[in-house]
Amino acid sequence: MVQTRSRQRDRAKGSAGNAQQKEETGASPSRKRKADQNGTNTHQDDSPSKQARRANGEKRPKTEERDAKPLLARVLTEYGGRPLNGLIDEEKTPASNVVMAHILNALLSSARISHDIAMSTLQCLIEEDYHDLNVLKETSWEQRTEILTKGGYAHYRDKTANFLGNLVELMEEKYDNDASNMLPRDKREDEARKALRERVQEVKGIGQVGSDIFLGSIQNFFPNVAPFLDNRSRKTAHNIGLGDDLDDIFKAVGSDVARMAELEVALTKIRLDKREAKFTT
Repeated sequence: MVQTRSRQRDRAKGSAGNAQQKEETGASPSRKRKADQNGTNTHQDDSPSKQARRANGEKRPKTEERDAKPLLARVLTEYGGRPLNGLIDEEKTPASNVVMAHILNALLSSARISHDIAMSTLQCLIEEDYHDLNVLKETSWEQRTEILTKGGYAHYRDKTANFLGNLVELMEEKYDNDASNMLPRDKREDEARKALRERVQEVKGIGQVGSDIFLGSIQNFFPNVAPFLDNRSRKTAHNIGLGDDLDDIFKAVGSDVARMAELEVALTKIRLDKREAKFTT
């Protein structure tokens, strides 16, 4: 019994000695590895400038606030572009044709198909003046399928040719053969976006994704819906350091709807080309 108690005391002393040794030598091996991987210990990030900021009650500036404008300029310079790849001159094109071009873009881009094929097909449709309702309504189903095939849109050719026919009918029945009558000119911002989203989703083949594409591309022509970035573009903006606050981003582009539309183009390209890491490394 005495020997047992003696052994217990020896083990207790040994445990205490080991604990003391760990305290003297510093962090445990696992914590030490973590600190080594990070390159520094988080508790050592205590430079005089940071101490002074804390003493004055100041907060460290956010990356978005500190770097938004130069980063934004770089994004627009390297990836920005005009909506619809500049296929139409919105200032010189009849309003109905402009809106139709954006509808065609949203319709083609909604399908699970590459961005390049969607743009190639849009170019073919515009070259044939299919964004003019008077021209489109004179086309046959066979003619529409030929143009879609020419653009590389073969996989969704047949049903998209049907959608184009349905589009003509919708514009004649509800909008007096003028696509610009879809625009809710008496509304602004959230109300305008909600109303226009509902109207463009009346077009067969355009759903949530398509209406996002439509709002993002048409905001320069119809600034009532600005500022707008779809959820995917806002996520990309956040991931590359621009933040995801729409009002802050709009202020950073000088509340310029043209630059906001270009930014939507840029963020889409960055996402599709998987170039986010280029702005974070």
